[in-house]
Amino acid sequence: MKRRIAKRALLLLITAANMLLGGSWYLGGRLLPQLQDSLQKVTTTAKLLLWEKAPQLGDLLRLAEPGLAEPQVAVTAPLPPPLPPRGKTAEELRVEGLIDATFQEYFRGYSIGGRILTVRMPFALNGEREDGRGYSQDFFLDGKGTPARLWPYIDAVLASRGFTGYAEKIGSPGEKVVAFSLPRRSYQVHTSGPLLEALDQDSYPGTPTRIFVPRNGEPLSETDVYNYLYAVARVGVDCSGFTYYVLESVARAYGIELDQVLGGLLRVPPRGVRGRIGLWFLDPAQGYTEGVADRIEELRPADLILFRGSDGSFKHSAIIQSIDLEKGIIRYLQSTDWATEIERGVHQSIIRFDPSRLGESLDHYSVRWLQQVRPPFPGEREPRNWRTDRDRYLWYPEAGGSRVVRLRLLASALAAAESRFYAARFPGEGAGPQEAPEQAPIASWMPVSP
Repeated sequence: MKRRIAKRALLLLITAANMLLGGSWYLGGRLLPQLQDSLQKVTTTAKLLLWEKAPQLGDLLRLAEPGLAEPQVAVTAPLPPPLPPRGKTAEELRVEGLIDATFQEYFRGYSIGGRILTVRMPFALNGEREDGRGYSQDFFLDGKGTPARLWPYIDAVLASRGFTGYAEKIGSPGEKVVAFSLPRRSYQVHTSGPLLEALDQDSYPGTPTRIFVPRNGEPLSETDVYNYLYAVARVGVDCSGFTYYVLESVARAYGIELDQVLGGLLRVPPRGVRGRIGLWFLDPAQGYTEGVADRIEELRPADLILFRGSDGSFKHSAIIQSIDLEKGIIRYLQSTDWATEIERGVHQSIIRFDPSRLGESLDHYSVRWLQQVRPPFPGEREPRNWRTDRDRYLWYPEAGGSRVVRLRLLASALAAAESRFYAARFPGEGAGPQEAPEQAPIASWMPVSP
């Protein structure tokens, strides 16, 4: 009895579904695609069930497919294994080494007060800090100097009587506050009074040009040296000055003197090129660089990460040093003071990614930017809600968003040195050989005049 009821129910279900699928009933003149798809699945399932439980009735109703003795269930083929990551060419390894060697030029060890301190090149951007009285911060060589010119200047600063007195006061026991005055290029040390109380209560009284740094009696540190070089000596390198010097070092290894080439294009003597180079130069709209996809598999050492500002122009640059496709690590280098206190200035940053997802972009949720963004000095507040460089990269999409670019002149030289340098996959890997993207010959491109 129960078997007959089940058969009748299945027959009714099949009949109703067939009527709907055959056009006996419509919604608004046609069957909704979602409903049609669901009914098709129900009909198929019911036919299989009826054929299995009552094959003779299935034959009578012609539920079986022609030429088949019994219904077959589709088997999903296993997904092919992911393609292996591309290998690194000798030229890619060479470029990584060149960039790292140049990066190391921005660090130097000093013996100060009986301790060996590793001093990093400070960040130095003209006009970063201003006040209502017309003061605008300016730095030695305008933040564009090379390590060969900056370190002798820093040597003289750290050997001066002024810095020696600063080191003695900072290293003395007891709690204190160092007050830097940027317009006067001076400092004062406070050991008591309402200033200490205010900082103890997290009430920061500083301004962009008057900076207060609390100290707790610990010995002189790299951070203390950085503060003096930044606020009193006014020396360091800005982001574009740093990235240009790295690009220049790599280009020279491939027989290109950037100052010579760009001097002719900018109509200035080669020695004057460095002072003209800024973030405008790295903007693809000027023609010196070209935008590239920011997918992980497309990135190469010497590619530049440009961070957009609210006005549509680029406000910060960093350079990629290496991409480890097996471990899932991108190492990029930058000069900025929007970092943790011990990283301000020239430093390396890390991006982590899933090695099985090389087609993802840098803005994908699975890509983790580890570099933290902090105000330059303790107590200062940054108006933007940036926690990591990822926030900075994703900011201002309405203004065009951040980009990855590469210097066209250098890209042509690298592609000429190794035809596979920019290839996504190499011959024998995955689906077959892929050619490197065609690079414009060095003499074929003409940038927009600045």
